[in-house]
Amino acid sequence: MPDVCSKAAKNMNTIASDHRSGCAPAIVFVHGNSSSRALWNPLMDRMNDHELLAIDLRGHGESDWIRPPSYSTAGYAYDIAHAVQQLAARDFVLVGHSNGALASAYFASRLEPKPKSFVYIDIAPCVPEHQVAYFRERASSVDRVWTSLDKLTSAMSAADPSIPKDVLSAYLSAFSEPVEGGIRQKLDPMTYGAWEPEDVWNDLATLTMPLHIVRGGNSRVLSAEVASAMCSRIPTARYYEVEGAGHFMMLAKPESLETIIRNLIVEAGVNSG
Repeated sequence: MPDVCSKAAKNMNTIASDHRSGCAPAIVFVHGNSSSRALWNPLMDRMNDHELLAIDLRGHGESDWIRPPSYSTAGYAYDIAHAVQQLAARDFVLVGHSNGALASAYFASRLEPKPKSFVYIDIAPCVPEHQVAYFRERASSVDRVWTSLDKLTSAMSAADPSIPKDVLSAYLSAFSEPVEGGIRQKLDPMTYGAWEPEDVWNDLATLTMPLHIVRGGNSRVLSAEVASAMCSRIPTARYYEVEGAGHFMMLAKPESLETIIRNLIVEAGVNSG
């Protein structure tokens, strides 16, 4: 039986990861903008019977910043392709959140190896321009120094009050680093300032593997109207809405995502063992 408790954070060129051993299929987790692989810790702890791989995309967490800045959907997709080499060609389920869902869609459609199934979480396939502008205009705010973890947690809690404060604090602690005067998040400001999200409507429509689309019931990022349009344009997809959760449902409702992923593994007939 694999040692499901073993884990290692590795640097692969510029990409950091948390790779935990376990049974097949492997599950690959890809975070979104202004986040890191620590986002998935509550869900990974619940699913530690499986082989797990969570990565820090370029410019995020412990991965290197890119100069000149290159923070496109294609660039993030190549980060995924590089990271999954650790799986040694084993079957895997791909789980992407927000900007990481865009990158995962691009990867699943255009690059290799192909996932056996794909969970796409909480972002419009074509990000509205006002959302892109919102990030670009706030690049300078990324370098903000917070005098304490409590103050950072309180500020972030306002954006998604569905997350328990202790869970949010643990995540932000892992995603922050000490600096003079307090702490800052481990993030390149240019992941905001140079963000270039791709339109992945066609990528999603051409996928042949099972696709599950997930929206937080209280999400401010993926509207119910766009989610409905996704279901209409991609009739092969299954749709789930996580009630009582906002954008960060993997922190607020990890048990709900666990159920969705485990059901997908069974329904897709992905080999387990």
